[in-house]
Amino acid sequence: MVPDRQAERAVPSRAAASRDIVNASGPLPTSTVILRLEHPTAHIDDPVAQSAESFFFLTGGTVTVASDPHDPEEVFDKVASDVRVDIIKAFAQYWREEVASGELPDRDDLPITLSFTEVFDRISIDDSGKFNYHLKKLLGSFVTTGPDDDYRLTMAGQAIAGSILSGAYAGRELEPTRLDSGCPRCGDSLNAAYTDGRVTVTCQNEHRMLSTALPTGAIEGRSVIDLLALATQRQRHLFELLRSGACLFCYGSVSTTAGATDLVRGDEFGVEGVCTRCGQLFAGDFEMYLSTLPAFTSFYADHGLSPQSRYIWELRAEQDDREVTMEEQTGRVSYHVELEGETFLATIGTDATVLSTRRTATDE
Repeated sequence: MVPDRQAERAVPSRAAASRDIVNASGPLPTSTVILRLEHPTAHIDDPVAQSAESFFFLTGGTVTVASDPHDPEEVFDKVASDVRVDIIKAFAQYWREEVASGELPDRDDLPITLSFTEVFDRISIDDSGKFNYHLKKLLGSFVTTGPDDDYRLTMAGQAIAGSILSGAYAGRELEPTRLDSGCPRCGDSLNAAYTDGRVTVTCQNEHRMLSTALPTGAIEGRSVIDLLALATQRQRHLFELLRSGACLFCYGSVSTTAGATDLVRGDEFGVEGVCTRCGQLFAGDFEMYLSTLPAFTSFYADHGLSPQSRYIWELRAEQDDREVTMEEQTGRVSYHVELEGETFLATIGTDATVLSTRRTATDE
């Protein structure tokens, strides 16, 4: 299908996006996600958008385009009301009560819906006419109707509910915790911390091994070590989606490149991606990018270094040799690692597609 040129949205080029970020903050740690707020009406202090990363997911990555029937400004205006926020929270409250009671619905009864009266009774408002006005404002984007004219949250509504509830913990920080792991660059001990909505791992020499955002609600009942495990798992999932060309935040298409980069600290080569819908910019080294690739994980596991049970930066420290090169004519990247007499080689295209992998004895 030929794209509607009037509906196209300009997406920042990889080079321009890279230049903006590098000029602002310098090279990034080996595992980093950069948030680019491209939404023309996005205000990060919006009470509904308690975390920057959840903000774009609230509407499934809706963007301003001429032929889009859901104007983003109109969509976000729909939740610019305490009553409408309370309506969305009422659905989440109902689910919490159902889980607490142990009386979960049968599969045939899903999805769960609430009647007009059931929602109204959960809202601190006495005027049913006013309530009906606000409920109708949410229809289509965040609330939908069932076959019996009852109501349920859409996927975007569920995301908004989660964002609102996670925002109850905004501003919380956790003190740095020393890890049983050393910095592969200087040998100093590493500390993990959670501050400003980010999990970071650094040494005293300010070598950063990881920096990634987690919604503030994630800290409930978790230690810094727990948050680090969660953040690492989320990073792996992010790059797994990236290999399939999808954005973790809005599930739009991501344009990826492999090759020379200024965005990955300590590496000349890496992987970058820009979401063509929400403008998210991603960057990481090849260890993180390949961390869930079966051929990659089995190679390390066979040498007692399962990527799933080790910090990702520790893989670099255990390698006997590592070389990343780029072919001048094709632009393809060769990722070459040696461990205990065996070599793993991955060939990666300019679009970051993993073209081939193989294992051989090092002396072959």
